[in-house]
Amino acid sequence: MTALRDLASIAAARTYDEINFATTSDQLDHIARNMWGAHCAGEISEPDADFLQSAIDRRRPASKYTPRTAPELAIGRLIRRLGTRFTPRQHPRSPDRKASRDRRRTLGGSAHLPPNLRQHYTEGQRAVLAVVAGEIKHHGVCDLPID
Repeated sequence: MTALRDLASIAAARTYDEINFATTSDQLDHIARNMWGAHCAGEISEPDADFLQSAIDRRRPASKYTPRTAPELAIGRLIRRLGTRFTPRQHPRSPDRKASRDRRRTLGGSAHLPPNLRQHYTEGQRAVLAVVAGEIKHHGVCDLPID
């Protein structure tokens, strides 16, 4: 409210209200053009025009071209440094892929599934079913972790 009292003319007060109700950058550009036109026509004084321009600049969204402050730069460097220390999790892979494939085929082939069910599962899925069935047969429940 003190900003409105500081503005000398009615045109400046009206422009200030328009700035506060603007929602897009295009509207702010239009208001700035009109405001500087009113300044050239003598309707808005130089100090009021400077104040209104600073109000327009404060209402604009920050763009990627806005210069960053020192704390923002320090946080960016910290995030980049942390990103290099913690690599994303890699999927576990067997060092001997042929042995793993043979083990899956042996386990998957040993399951006692009827042929009409067997065709719906891959070798890996049948191997898992064989392990789960063996656990249930031995302990009555399968509480092995998924990993």
